[in-house]
Amino acid sequence: MPPAPAMIAANRNFEKQRRVNASAGERDPNADTLDGRGAEIDRIVQQSREPEPVAGFTYLMRLRNSSTKPIQTVFWEYQFKEAANPTNVARRQFLCSVMIKPEKERELRVFSLSGPTSVVNVKSLAKGTADQFAGSVLINRVEYVDGTFWQRRGWDVNDLKLIPKARSDTRNMPVCRSL
Repeated sequence: MPPAPAMIAANRNFEKQRRVNASAGERDPNADTLDGRGAEIDRIVQQSREPEPVAGFTYLMRLRNSSTKPIQTVFWEYQFKEAANPTNVARRQFLCSVMIKPEKERELRVFSLSGPTSVVNVKSLAKGTADQFAGSVLINRVEYVDGTFWQRRGWDVNDLKLIPKARSDTRNMPVCRSL
């Protein structure tokens, strides 16, 4: 096998023009060699091992159990009201299976791909990002270990149409899900 020719500017331009003028289905013959395929597989494996950042939002609430019964499940939501248009309210609802003993406090944290809202008034964009929304947390329902519950007036758990497995309790660590 003869040595590879030296790469000069004329050769580079010739190869570039050949690729530009090639038909859509024409493949590079070097891609089909054993070395070319091995290099492509190595590149794909390396790329699959690199973590890719996921853009999302973390919702956080600290809950204190002031009752005499241990809490097993909490349904809660974040509400966002747009400063320029208070009638524009966005809700993000969550379900947390968590064990909170009486007089104890727990931090509930949920990661979601859904942001505060998908519709924003243009007037609020001029104010800057800090004052666009007023956020508040609402506790919709608290279920206790003994089967009793407290529920916010006007809110109904049956509207969620959950399967029984969605309320499974956890042993040591809280599990929160976006609804």
